[in-house]
Amino acid sequence: MIVMMTDEIRAARPDDYAAYAAMFRELKVDDPVPSAERFDRELASKILIYERDGAAIGYVLFDRLAANGYVRNLVVAPDARGRRVGEQLMAAAATALRTAGASADWHLNVLVDNTAAIRLYERLGFQVEHRSVALRMAWASVARLAADPAAVTAHPIAAAEDDDVERALGVLSGRLEMARTRGGYVLRQLRDAELAPVGVACFDPAFPGAFPFRVARPALARQLFDALAPHARPGDLDLQVVIEDDDALIDALIAAGAEPRHRLLHYVGRIPGASL
Repeated sequence: MIVMMTDEIRAARPDDYAAYAAMFRELKVDDPVPSAERFDRELASKILIYERDGAAIGYVLFDRLAANGYVRNLVVAPDARGRRVGEQLMAAAATALRTAGASADWHLNVLVDNTAAIRLYERLGFQVEHRSVALRMAWASVARLAADPAAVTAHPIAAAEDDDVERALGVLSGRLEMARTRGGYVLRQLRDAELAPVGVACFDPAFPGAFPFRVARPALARQLFDALAPHARPGDLDLQVVIEDDDALIDALIAAGAEPRHRLLHYVGRIPGASL
């Protein structure tokens, strides 16, 4: 007797939360599982679910950032791996991104030891753009960082300043707007005496964590942390900060007491079917 399976890729629904939460843990990261409220309010509209015979066995979470795509999570349940579920979810995400107006590249981060995911992404044409490190930084350790003697000031980031800040500090276009539209994030920039952007951070006090966190030189990190500290929740002793493609800053934070938690590869590729 041949048993036929019914497969479907569909938009997430609020009642997918339990399956999503179980699969989220397969990411093997320190991030807390997002709440059901956050799933319903912020995430579900950006998630595609792979369903087999009525059961969710995989999901992809993605955003459109200006003309680019950003794949935040791709997860396949352990007993469904090796059956092209991840590949089909990525194809569906590419279609959804093109429909939403993305016409250039898509980006993602993957743990350096996730060999199965790396094989998939490279098979899909992704290439490593840079390396990143997620660190746990105690607020008390910030005082150990050297302070830059140059005069800099910290300010919120107005939407009209996004492009200027992103270009100056190498932040992916649209990432600041993505953080702003999620709500709850604290966006801060540093400007030097000539009013040029020299630092940027998006801080989520509820996580707590900062990503992106970029400075023109490592000695400015203390001023940027100081700009975020008043927005930390009482009782939170540390935060996670992701540093992209900046070995000097990573070394400075580790020297001050930060603990590396995850090492990541940042991949970029052309969205399949995107216009040239």
